[in-house]
Formats: sequence, structure tokens, C-alpha cells
Amino acid sequence: MNCLEFRRICLSEPGNREEGFLQHRDECEDCAKYADGMGAMDNKLRDAMRIPVPDDLVTRIKLRQLIQDEQVTKRIRPMQLALAASVLLTVTLGALFGYQIHTTNQYVSQLTVSAVDHTRIERQGNHFVAEHDDRFRQAQRFTQILASFGGKVMGDELEALGEILHVQVCALESIHGPVAHAVIQGERGEVSIYYVIGRKLKDREGFEQGRFEGMLIPVGQGNMAIIGEPGERLVTIADKLEQAIAWHI
Repeated sequence: MNCLEFRRICLSEPGNREEGFLQHRDECEDCAKYADGMGAMDNKLRDAMRIPVPDDLVTRIKLRQLIQDEQVTKRIRPMQLALAASVLLTVTLGALFGYQIHTTNQYVSQLTVSAVDHTRIERQGNHFVAEHDDRFRQAQRFTQILASFGGKVMGDELEALGEILHVQVCALESIHGPVAHAVIQGERGEVSIYYVIGRKLKDREGFEQGRFEGMLIPVGQGNMAIIGEPGERLVTIADKLEQAIAWHI
């Protein structure tokens, strides 16, 4: 079992006890830490979803039955109905909020793992070699691909990104659909950029995965994942990208 397969299983079934899963966890320190993190997240969600049953639940149920009786309904004050509705709304929103946090964390973990794995394979195979030596043609290709994803590239701002080594439309995983992918020359080495349409985050998020550092920035109808070598100035690159591209939402 490789790391990618292990983490896919970990996302969907953190408590998996199959022999191959457990063996990989024992042999791979990075994946073991990843599994521990996912397990802790699931435990927190489980604790958050354990809503204690109110002591007066039976009384409330009886009250509900009485409300259905027309004669009794006329004698119940509006404030009591408002209080019952407020309690129900609070419990419902709490459960939904906990579920939303869980699904968002799963999405972020899955996206970062997919992007980093793609970057690792890309580096090993030297796939980031530019298709064209002409920097103008590379910038033009970058503009065309981003336009197909709803992004309008500002020519003057694009120059601030520096040399574009590679641009293409690729797939990280089938669940993400087509992805706009570019590689630019950073200060510490090559920097991979992915624009993925999907669950949009509220704020930027930094992460570390293996030997790479990364950042997710919410833009357009999804997020950009920026991945580079340790010490790369990812915040600066993120700022330049946000200035260079206007998104149609």
C-alpha cells in the first residue's frame, strides 16, 4: 500500500484495521502522524455531536401533543412556542455547524494530499519542463487556461509572478475534476500552483506535507493550492496571484 492509497482510506475510514493499512502505518512515520490527526479530528467531531438529552424531554413531547389539540393551543402563550422553536433551532444549527467543520477539514486534507502527491511525482519525473522556451507564449497559455476556469489575467500584474515554466489542465483526482495547473520559478526552487473548483474556504490556510510547504487561498469558485520548497515566500506569491487574476463568480 502506498501513501496516497493509505490517506484515501484514512479520510473515509480512520479506524480501518486491515492488515495492509496497519502495516503501512507502522512503516511510514508521516502517514502515522496523518492518521493520528484524522483520528483526533473524528473524536472531536464525535464529542461535539453528543448532544445531551434534556431532562424535560418527555414534558416537551407531551407539550407538543397538547399543542395539536385546538382547545389547548388557544391557551398556550406565544412566548412558549417561541422558546420551543428557539431550542429546536439551536440544536439543529449546532449539529449542522459541527458537520460542516468536519466535511471542510476532510476536503482540505484530501486536497492538500492530492496536490502534494502530484507535485512530488511531477518533481521526480521532471514534468515541469516548459513546453515552450518563449516566455510570452507561456504567459499567453497561462492566460488562456485561467480564462477557461473563469479567471481574467491582468497582463501587467502577471509579470510580477516571474518565469512561468509549465502550464496545463490536469486532474489531481476524479473528485476534483479538471484543475488549472502551473509551475513558476520561485526563490527556493519551482513552485506549483493548482486552481481547484470546489468547496471554497473562508480564509487562507498554510500547511506542511512531507518535504513541501503549502498554502490554500480561496479565490473564484474554489481554492488555489500553492506548493513550494521550505522557506519559499508563499504569502508573497499568493498576494501576487490575487492581484494578477480577477475571477468571474
